[in-house]
Amino acid sequence: MNTLLLDHKKLLKQEQSEISLPSVDPHVTHQHLSRLIPTNSDYLELMLQYTWKEVQRDMGADGDRTTRTLFTNARRATARILVKEDGLVAGTQELAFIGKNYFKPNIDVEIELMKCDGERIKRGDVICELKGSLHGILHVERAVVNLLARMCGVATKTARTIAKLDDLKRKPLVTATRKTLWGLLDKRAAGVGGAATHRLTLADGVLIKDTHLDPLGRDIAKAIRDFFMTRRIPRGIYFFEIEVHSLHEALIAAETFSSLYEKRLITLPCYIMFDNMSVSQIEETFIQLRKRNLMGGIGFEASGGITEDNIVSYAKTGVDIISMGSLTHSARSLDLSLKVL
Repeated sequence: MNTLLLDHKKLLKQEQSEISLPSVDPHVTHQHLSRLIPTNSDYLELMLQYTWKEVQRDMGADGDRTTRTLFTNARRATARILVKEDGLVAGTQELAFIGKNYFKPNIDVEIELMKCDGERIKRGDVICELKGSLHGILHVERAVVNLLARMCGVATKTARTIAKLDDLKRKPLVTATRKTLWGLLDKRAAGVGGAATHRLTLADGVLIKDTHLDPLGRDIAKAIRDFFMTRRIPRGIYFFEIEVHSLHEALIAAETFSSLYEKRLITLPCYIMFDNMSVSQIEETFIQLRKRNLMGGIGFEASGGITEDNIVSYAKTGVDIISMGSLTHSARSLDLSLKVL
């Protein structure tokens, strides 16, 4: 009886001493596409900036003098947004909302969608029709074409890039970055193309970068310890991540995480970002981390200089996330035009 009781206490003590590692799932921590909708006031403000506010700015103080000279206000018309090259549709969620709530009541233009976000399109297809006042259609022409061309272009490039990974058994999560031209609209378009969002705002996650580390003398261990040991972690933070540039820095970060896990001080999913590291450097880093048993409870991201041409090589290293600024900062607008019938 006493032996059994002692064995039970020993087992209980062992179970209590086991380290509980936070779940590391990049599909949870780095994907927030569901927030990029018109009911999100921050996103709506950006939608308006590139559509309705752009129309108002474009009208200037004296309106569209060309259209006013040639046509009466009563003239009705239908116009189509025509596709001039193959691609992927994005931007229809935004256009439909702006059309219903701003174009229709203010300048008598209705939007009728022929295609929806995520659909494949080819040359000659019609994305949507604009119906109503000819004056209104010509007023919104440039804003509508710009919105769709930009978002379709980002979505098309993103889908083409991610398709490079189709033959891989294990695929990392591909994400956009904050290197955007159109802010969250670019993030939304990349999401339509199949990418995750990464952070939408600075409040979504803690990401310690060069601009934080350099003033600290690149003391990676101190940066990690200071956050987890001296601060109350606010609600709403999805993850903690730190950039490293070398095997040495990666080992320091992983060892620091491991030490804090043992002290039960980590309550967030933690990631190490291999920033501007080559494929061979990342592969060697993983070898050394495994030798030291430092892979547990950590996610790994590759970032910096990754393109359509080398994404497969980076994916094969085994990283969990690949973040690519080129999805947005280097995307070309899809070739679209408006045709009045």
